[in-house]
Amino acid sequence: MVLGISVGLMRFACGVLLMLCLGSLLRAADDVKWGTPVNGLRIGIVNPPTSATSDQELTFKIVAENVSQQPITLPTPDTFMLKSDTRSNDYHESPLTPVVEKNKIGTAPIGPFSESSVSASGIPSDVAPKTMVTLAPGKSITWDSIPLKKFSYFGDHLPPGDKTDVQECILVPNFMFHIRFRFENQAKQMDGTNLWTGLADTGIADVEIKPPSTDDFKLTGGFTLSKPVYFVGEPIEATFTVTNTGTETIEFLTGSNNLGSSRFSFVATDEQGNTVRYPIPSNGLRGGFGNITRIAPGATYSETLLVNKWCAFSEPGKYKLVCKRTLNVFLSKNRNSPAYAKSEEGLPAIPIETTLDITLDDNPGAQTALIRTEVDTLLGNIPISNGGLSGLASNHLQSLVLAQTPATFPEIVRLLDGPAEVQAEAVLWISVYGYEKASPLLLDHAPRLSPRARILALRTLSQWNAPGVEPLVAAALSDSDPELRADAVLICVDRWYGTCVPILLKMETDLDTRVREYLGRALGVSGDPKAIPVLIQLLHDYDPDPHIKIEAAKGLGKFKRYEGVPVMIGLLNDPKVEVKDDVMDALTKLTGQKFDNQNAWLDWWEKTGKAQYGAGN
Repeated sequence: MVLGISVGLMRFACGVLLMLCLGSLLRAADDVKWGTPVNGLRIGIVNPPTSATSDQELTFKIVAENVSQQPITLPTPDTFMLKSDTRSNDYHESPLTPVVEKNKIGTAPIGPFSESSVSASGIPSDVAPKTMVTLAPGKSITWDSIPLKKFSYFGDHLPPGDKTDVQECILVPNFMFHIRFRFENQAKQMDGTNLWTGLADTGIADVEIKPPSTDDFKLTGGFTLSKPVYFVGEPIEATFTVTNTGTETIEFLTGSNNLGSSRFSFVATDEQGNTVRYPIPSNGLRGGFGNITRIAPGATYSETLLVNKWCAFSEPGKYKLVCKRTLNVFLSKNRNSPAYAKSEEGLPAIPIETTLDITLDDNPGAQTALIRTEVDTLLGNIPISNGGLSGLASNHLQSLVLAQTPATFPEIVRLLDGPAEVQAEAVLWISVYGYEKASPLLLDHAPRLSPRARILALRTLSQWNAPGVEPLVAAALSDSDPELRADAVLICVDRWYGTCVPILLKMETDLDTRVREYLGRALGVSGDPKAIPVLIQLLHDYDPDPHIKIEAAKGLGKFKRYEGVPVMIGLLNDPKVEVKDDVMDALTKLTGQKFDNQNAWLDWWEKTGKAQYGAGN
């Protein structure tokens, strides 16, 4: 989520209301969580809350006091100050920042600032104000309305629109948060005035975060099935329905409801209390991020889910199915409130749960008829009118495959001879049945499969180390399809095949950029000295994509060859190269040195590296 902050409000970028205090404003009754004084400065949190709900926008009052015998001058919290950072030599941060530790009630803290962070952009560094305040001995200053946010920006290698970053701590319910604030300044002067330098923390405020109230929300809902009895392998679809019985429009997130979703839960148990196993996860069956759904007063929302994706029913019998969905809700009228622009978990939570009875009968004839119908639909023998592979035919077969229904296997094998998009899905489904059943079929069909399905088959067979896959990988390296060639090279990175070496040694002139990039990885693990001249050629590849050179340099490093070091330094100096982190990672692998910003690497190069690696020795 992007937080927009206008340039016109930059002077108050931290949400700080600055109050200059000629004398101490603290009353005797004030509760101040003081930290240890540092270089004459101590800071504290004034009257912090002990508890809050997760939908509250928490801010804090921070006091800074001069406990020395000399005046001290501080930059104000809305001033960006230059600070050392491993990521950049031109990093700026507001001097007052929160440090937040999260722990379950009664357990040790997880770590500082452990919650989600969000980024904001669009605050150019050249408009950031620089202001300061001087405190006489014994005097203090109080800053009100300090949020749990850290404001910073990078002044060098990021594009202008991406310089500014806002990290925000999101306080989720049922945790205790240990909150303190840190005042840190490393700059010794501002506009010719000497500044206080050091790092001083407040004391710790313990704030228990509770679930927010659901009193404003009137919802009724539950789950239903279209019928109580199914045959083994039949798709079981549960419909979730919720009605807004209140007077306000309500919003919540929907979607991402496939395998692995955290929003819905379906757990089935048989008459002996045994839990029906969770299906074997396979690629392509998970959901997305979801969307915001709005229900007006009196309106109803519903969606239907395939229960088989959570429960692999494979035996007849009677089952109890517990269906759950927690709705994290907010009122539409509050949509722009900062409290509702955070994590879904922190919103008011309304749990909805229904227990349903299901009976599964043993009906092999009906099961086989269903499977054949769905396979014929995907093969085009029956017209598809509901979205192709995303439609019912594909969903139904997924449920049967994930349950590893025996009758399904011979039918989905037919899909290997179907349209290209069906072949890829068939390879994934057949692989679920394991090496012994799937490998002979995949080996036999691989040469005839579409490129996407073929590479999926070869990758699976290679992971299984199936006998007979090596010549198929070698053939893929010479295929006319560039995507297939590139993926075949990647297979050789994970498992080296001797018969592929002569082909790989001639692929440095391949016209596909990804082929040449992956080639550097594959040749690096080959152990064959004949790869060295090929890697050197890739190191000086004509393509502007730096990843070809990066992978070639790392590949040469596997042979204790360091010609890539000066080339990587050249990439660091090239303003057109944006992947500086990848270049620095390659330099670390090659030299054993570790610097986290390009200027430090360039400084090392001039002082030490050039003499050691300048000639590639």
